[in-house]
Amino acid sequence: MAHTATQARPARARAFGPRWLFGPWTPWLRDVTDVLRLAFLIGVPVVLVAGPREEALRLALTFAVALLPRLLETPRPFDLAFNLAMSLQAWGNVGGAFDAWLPYHDIVHCLLTMAAAALFYLLLVRLRLVADIERERGIHEHLGMALIVFAIGSFVGAVYEEYEWFAINVMHAHLIENYQHDIDDLFFNAIGALAAGALLVLWARRGWTTRRADADDPLGGALRGFERKLRPDDDAPPAPVRERPAWMRAPADAIRLSFLAGIPAAALGGTWEDGARFAVTFLASLPGRVIGSHRFFDLLWVCALGFTAWGDFAGAFGHVPGYQDWTFFAVSLAAGPLLYLLLVDLRVLPAFERERRVHRNVAVFLAVMCLGYCVGIYYELYVWVANHAFGAHFPVSWDRLSRQLALDWAGAIAGAVTILGWERHRPIAAPQEEAAGRPSRIAPPPG
Repeated sequence: MAHTATQARPARARAFGPRWLFGPWTPWLRDVTDVLRLAFLIGVPVVLVAGPREEALRLALTFAVALLPRLLETPRPFDLAFNLAMSLQAWGNVGGAFDAWLPYHDIVHCLLTMAAAALFYLLLVRLRLVADIERERGIHEHLGMALIVFAIGSFVGAVYEEYEWFAINVMHAHLIENYQHDIDDLFFNAIGALAAGALLVLWARRGWTTRRADADDPLGGALRGFERKLRPDDDAPPAPVRERPAWMRAPADAIRLSFLAGIPAAALGGTWEDGARFAVTFLASLPGRVIGSHRFFDLLWVCALGFTAWGDFAGAFGHVPGYQDWTFFAVSLAAGPLLYLLLVDLRVLPAFERERRVHRNVAVFLAVMCLGYCVGIYYELYVWVANHAFGAHFPVSWDRLSRQLALDWAGAIAGAVTILGWERHRPIAAPQEEAAGRPSRIAPPPG
């Protein structure tokens, strides 16, 4: 993986409380966190008798999910935080707390997103899809880690909003949903994702271990055999040098210049708002110029921006059926690969140049999908802010929001598939040197 030159420092054990409270007590029932887990299982027959019965299935599923931190041997604070959040979610549904006290919903969303994002990152560490936080790194890598955790948490939270739409419209569940409710959820998901990133950065800077190793735990280490199979192939040659299709530079720059031309065109027409939008679009198109060795994805990005900016200027959003939907799809498709390549260039994400091909493909797919989806998620929050703070008049509704998030997700998946398909013919992994003879910015450091 990338960052091979960083030095691992010995993980420090840390006592988080007295043994009578935090264990380990017995191999199967280790501490208070296992009591929280066991309560879900005990609650299944109780709720089946007392009702509502549909909650019994949720408790059974919650118990299964709550076992994941133990299977991953996550440190005690992460395990406890995740199970506390799951307890608030599960027992809040059973006891009607979500309806009785409205702030309860926002608190649970924030805490559950925080705990789930941190746990998901540790799962990716186990699968060698991201760098282990136990390695000593500088603030640059820590900020990158926080960004990845933030993207993961935002993705998980938005997918749950899509599940709620599905539950209401397909499964006829009795959930209270509306546009403002979903916007609040996305906002509190963002807070939770930020908190998860900050927690992991703090954990990494203190040098604490990411694995709780209880020698007598019958569930711990269940994934270790699988982890051993994911070791990189140290004898494999580095990935070949990226190809640079030079002909793509001209059309990409022509589209960029069209955004500058759109500013006076909009001003002459008296639409200053469109002129400002062209200026912002031109600035948004510039990052793709930095990754000159990946010109296809630069071209893809400026085409998506042009599809949006010129379509809005020409009135296509209101007069061409489906135009707006395709815009959401196109921007998420193009944004995911672009952001991923920028983060690789900045050494925030590893290049995986020596990893096994299937493993590397999964890592790239997850990263591109989460990043592309985040662009759509936070555009929706921008729409809400623009309508409420700047007097904009974007049309909004719960069904529209749910549809646009689904299109963003579909576009993000398409972007991940696109970058993997392109990589089969024109490798994007980090070369040892650029075509011009300069050291690559994304090649592993010597040593």
